Amino acid sequence: MLAFSGHEHWWKDVEMQNLAVANEVFFYTLLVLVLAASCTTNNESSESMILGWTMIGVVTLAIFVNLTVMMANAWNHSKLLYARYQNKQSHLAKKK
Repeated sequence: MLAFSGHEHWWKDVEMQNLAVANEVFFYTLLVLVLAASCTTNNESSESMILGWTMIGVVTLAIFVNLTVMMANAWNHSKLLYARYQNKQSHLAKKK
């Protein structure tokens, strides 16, 4: 999916395309960590603990990155809507 996403460019917006690639990288990293954790023979070993906390960190980082990008997009759209509102108000004031 990562190679396909990089080749096809599903999203017109560059930020969304980069987010899709980042999400695929996070997912791939998580799958590798799950595979590594399943290969350990002892569930109480320090390697299992490190892998578990790394998985939690990867998921938390993915959530944080997605929320940050969504909030940045919401902020930009809010600024555009406010600029449109101001334009409309100034246009109506010039007509009067």
